[in-house]
Amino acid sequence: MERNPEGPGSPGAGQIRKGDIIRFKPEWSQAGEENLTFVAREDSDGGRFLYSALELSDWAIWPAHTARCDMVAAIVGRLNEDGSITRY
Repeated sequence: MERNPEGPGSPGAGQIRKGDIIRFKPEWSQAGEENLTFVAREDSDGGRFLYSALELSDWAIWPAHTARCDMVAAIVGRLNEDGSITRY
């Protein structure tokens, strides 16, 4: 998994942190997902984590999905506490 080493508090490979903006490997992506921004909803635990699409965050119930860390191609940014996004 790629992670910009300059990113704030970058953990080692295979770890996802709550707020990471992620891009999945092509074999785990579907057509149209390139237009979505996926964010980790929790820190990875046991090689798995919850994620959601930011574009759906205004839904009454924000859909969340489980993924394995090895499905992530890159961590491409970070969702900041104020709602802004820092791209790496």
